[in-house]
Amino acid sequence: MAKFYYEPNIVSGRTDHYHHFLAGYLLPVIADADLTKGDEISLAFSGPMTRLIHEVGFTSQPNFKTEVEPQIFGPPPEGYEVRNVRGVDGCNTAVPAGFAENVNAKLDHIFGIEESEYADCEPEILLIDRGEAPKEIFDENEHIRLSGSQRRTLSNMDEIAACLEKYGPVNRCFLDDKSFREQIIAFRRAKFVVAQHGAGLSNLVFAKQCKHVLEFAPEEKIGEQVWFKNLSKHVGAVHRVYLINQPFGKLNIVWNIDIELLDAKVKHLLTL
Repeated sequence: MAKFYYEPNIVSGRTDHYHHFLAGYLLPVIADADLTKGDEISLAFSGPMTRLIHEVGFTSQPNFKTEVEPQIFGPPPEGYEVRNVRGVDGCNTAVPAGFAENVNAKLDHIFGIEESEYADCEPEILLIDRGEAPKEIFDENEHIRLSGSQRRTLSNMDEIAACLEKYGPVNRCFLDDKSFREQIIAFRRAKFVVAQHGAGLSNLVFAKQCKHVLEFAPEEKIGEQVWFKNLSKHVGAVHRVYLINQPFGKLNIVWNIDIELLDAKVKHLLTL
């Protein structure tokens, strides 16, 4: 059995950020591995990345052999071949041809996902709900990474959901409560994804029937990056942004969406 040691090769950002971890490391490793031959993969992480690999559930999957080492990027274990992978960061980095198809086929194998679990269901509008922002946030050091709802949230999610229900069944999904497998299925069932700018949109790589994506995002950030548009393009979805003239990245920022404007944007997007 071949044994590969994948050196951490994060494209950008912090290694404890879900987007950079998923797109910059884990999924490229999956794409590179030949699971049909039973490759055994050794994943070496720093502390935060060890937490993430356990959270997404790979260590418990019998079809994906892992040896998780909570170390600081040390030497490979004895008997392993050192490999590197090219990260696929949604931020201004092109996605290699066939990447999404390759990754999804292997994820089906790893998690035992059957096509009937999503193809036989009525396509949904997937609305990503970050939950309510906490009333008080204590972040003495300011650089500590907080959850998305602690940094940015939407104040009128009920109105947003009601608006979208005019266009089809809505799955209002709080990703933090979902397993990695459940997140894959949610994006597989989606025909239209509506979400705030954030790491959860990295899951677009799992979409198979999504035709439209609407992202709520601040003007100051979208002016710098194409972010998740690359992933939308690769899965065949039209990606549009609802621009918000409010701060980005600060603590406890609450955005309020103009429902009349949202309805007009959705109507137009669905004609594309």
